[in-house]
Amino acid sequence: MTNSGGGQISWQGATTQSWLMLSPRNGTFSSGQSIKVTIAADRSNLKPGAYAAGIIFMSTAGVAKLPVKMKTTPLQPGHEAVLQLTPAVLSFTAVDGGSNPPAQVLTVSNPGVQLLQWSASSSSNWLAITPQSGDVGKGGSQSVEIGVKTSALLPGTYSGVVTFTGIGPLPTRDSPQSIFVSLTITPQCTLQVTPGALSFSGVYLQPAPAAKNVNLDFTRGCGGPLRWNATTTTNNGGHWLHISSTSGTTPSRLVVSINEAGLKPGTYSGSIIYSYPAGTQTMPVTLMVGQSATPLMATTPASLTLSGIPGQPGPARQSITVTNAGGGTLNWKVSAATNFGGAWLSVDPAGGNLASHQSTMVNLTVSLLDGLTPNTYTGMVTITGTDSSGHPVPGGPQIIPVTFNVLVPCTITGAPSVLNFAGVVGQPDPPAQTATISASGTCLHTLNWKASTGNASWLTATPSSGSTSIKAAAATKIGIVLAGLSPNTYTGQVTITATDSVTNQSVGTPQIITVTLNIQPPCTLLAASAPQENFTSEVGANPAPASQSFTIGITGACKGDISITPTVTQRW
Repeated sequence: MTNSGGGQISWQGATTQSWLMLSPRNGTFSSGQSIKVTIAADRSNLKPGAYAAGIIFMSTAGVAKLPVKMKTTPLQPGHEAVLQLTPAVLSFTAVDGGSNPPAQVLTVSNPGVQLLQWSASSSSNWLAITPQSGDVGKGGSQSVEIGVKTSALLPGTYSGVVTFTGIGPLPTRDSPQSIFVSLTITPQCTLQVTPGALSFSGVYLQPAPAAKNVNLDFTRGCGGPLRWNATTTTNNGGHWLHISSTSGTTPSRLVVSINEAGLKPGTYSGSIIYSYPAGTQTMPVTLMVGQSATPLMATTPASLTLSGIPGQPGPARQSITVTNAGGGTLNWKVSAATNFGGAWLSVDPAGGNLASHQSTMVNLTVSLLDGLTPNTYTGMVTITGTDSSGHPVPGGPQIIPVTFNVLVPCTITGAPSVLNFAGVVGQPDPPAQTATISASGTCLHTLNWKASTGNASWLTATPSSGSTSIKAAAATKIGIVLAGLSPNTYTGQVTITATDSVTNQSVGTPQIITVTLNIQPPCTLLAASAPQENFTSEVGANPAPASQSFTIGITGACKGDISITPTVTQRW
């Protein structure tokens, strides 16, 4: 794409079918600049046949549609391995100075009949591949992680290629193959605008379409809320685009409305320009005004954001309303696609028909797949419409971005994880030691905890139960009972478990505090090294017999120097 005019163009791209992919999906480029967008098809789950789809580019310079056709043919059986990769493109987004985004999984498959031996290499040093080679048997598959290293990169958009090649002794069909990767690094502090584009549908001489909401927030690198200003522009002239406020402080909600007065049937483009201390952002807005006798598609809401926690039930179903705001019959179809993380987004039903001024609901389901780690995942729902003759209708296609925030699960921590005690037989119990029980992650309610000592009867936890939360940690005293124990080294465990105080579901993994007790005997004088000493001497002999020596010692819990006083029973 090339900007042959003046100023900047902000754009977003979307596909009408899940098998059609592009990377990157959005961006900004200035006058005289060009940007390369890679378009690829994921044919892995498609049956042989002809397929048609499209790519819609919404921008501050207008809307452009790119039709795409593809034909898949049956795999002819042969005596060879076949290299198959999915997905065909990958997109990453990271924040300047932040941590690397999570790696994404690519699947290497072998629908052939021989062993597939493969290796992979990258065109850029910021790309990482794990593993870099492998073997895939007949009909099998292998997962490969593609990661990016952002520490040495400045804000901007980067493109790279990962090339897979068959390396076996026999030829490999469809080798080599390349996966195109885009990486967008945003500044540390930026204004978050959701959704990134708006589309309205109205009918000539009918009431204006419903207003839509835009959410404004800031990234973590800002250190605090952002002050913003907003202005509107329209490419076709007129003052049909209105916003509820021209300034504010994040987080904010802006209401965008349309005034169709004086507008004839057609497509109108405009934009909302947001400025903030670190820069500007431009949101494209499209208005389609249709004839009252033709179908006109409208949808709400403009975007969806959902949250989920691993190990918990997935978020509740959401609904998208599809309306025929015009006349005639609207034939509509809907599809869902995700940028990464697997097929966590689905919709039903897949399509239907709407008479004039009728509406229907599309159910949107987000699934907490096993492989989803805490992160922000993005996808989109694309709704297309045709009239009774099969021609595209005004107002379509509609692109609804979906954001899925997978949150850090609620966990408990018991600290310290190791405690040591020392005691002496016959002496008082050693002082108790404190263990802290704290909650972290996304804990929706207060947690109830319990501490058990198992079979270690000499080990105590006081109290043995209580509550804790993100804001207030709890504590228990770990104590020792020496009574009945002989000198030795003992090992026990304090196990701490927690449940949600509302749902009663288990939270996190049990925390183990290992306790070691070393018991010594009391300080005791050891027997002399010789049980007796014998002297022999003749009466009147001189000198006296030589002196003799013996040793004595101590054992047990003796502290410092020990005084020993011998006593003699005879003065000779």
